[in-house]
Amino acid sequence: SASLTSSSVEGNGSHGIVVAGTSTATLDGTSLVRNKQAGLLVGGASEVTLRDATLEDNIQDGMGVAGTAHVTLHDSTVRRNGRNGLLLSDSCSVQLTGCVVTGNSDQAVLAAQSASLSCSDCIG
Repeated sequence: SASLTSSSVEGNGSHGIVVAGTSTATLDGTSLVRNKQAGLLVGGASEVTLRDATLEDNIQDGMGVAGTAHVTLHDSTVRRNGRNGLLLSDSCSVQLTGCVVTGNSDQAVLAAQSASLSCSDCIG
């Protein structure tokens, strides 16, 4: 289990943060910006919660989610990423509440295979 509060993860040569396997993580008030790949990569059967997070200006996707991972974003911003804001694949699930997903080079959200997405009070 990992927790980051009021932190900045930026300018890394690969992904900003990777959460894999059966890990759990909570990111509160965390910025993931200007990383060479995705700001956040979540896979396996991981569980991740983000609150007041910013995922922006990453070279690839703001966040990639795969496997059976579950991600919840509250009051977060995903913008100006080099590919998609959110890339969802396999049978992952993502829940957005009060989020802004805008200005990404490709799609705001690209969901493939049997990925699921639910949004409430979002702009994108």
